[in-house]
Amino acid sequence: MLSDHGFTKIKTEVYLNRWLHENGYLKFQKEKPENIMDIGQGSTAFALDPSRIYINLKGKYPLGTIVASDYAQVRQELKEGLESLSFNDRNIIPKKIYFKEELYNGPHMNQAPDLVMLSNHGYDLKGKVNSHSVFGRTNLMGMHTQDDAFFFSSNGIQCKSIFDAKSIILTSI
Repeated sequence: MLSDHGFTKIKTEVYLNRWLHENGYLKFQKEKPENIMDIGQGSTAFALDPSRIYINLKGKYPLGTIVASDYAQVRQELKEGLESLSFNDRNIIPKKIYFKEELYNGPHMNQAPDLVMLSNHGYDLKGKVNSHSVFGRTNLMGMHTQDDAFFFSSNGIQCKSIFDAKSIILTSI
């Protein structure tokens, strides 16, 4: 038996697009954006659920502004800014922020998110665009986690994280 994720109580939801907007990385076409289609000219990056940041590359997206020569610098700047994001004096993302080449490969890698974040338990990273603050709550009480997946094997194989599951499954076939 296998569950590909664990579960925990939400302490706060973190609205990544609001953080991007407040830090000058995201602009909207209208004062009260309703969805991701309201991204405006001059945007550097945007977020989609779950926990994914895309750099607004020129030639890749209709209103793309970042040229390829600035890509690495912008990505590193975003990573460092997000690593310092905190709520009630607790870092939200101390686990890991991955660059896409650390997670993906293959012919469609250019479609992968540029940054993927793993937050501390209880900090639910969202791509919502119409929030008035970086932190907030909806009616959701719980969220998925990546490092406490459930695994049971009748032959005693141990699985300590979701990342172990792939090799266990492939060697058991």
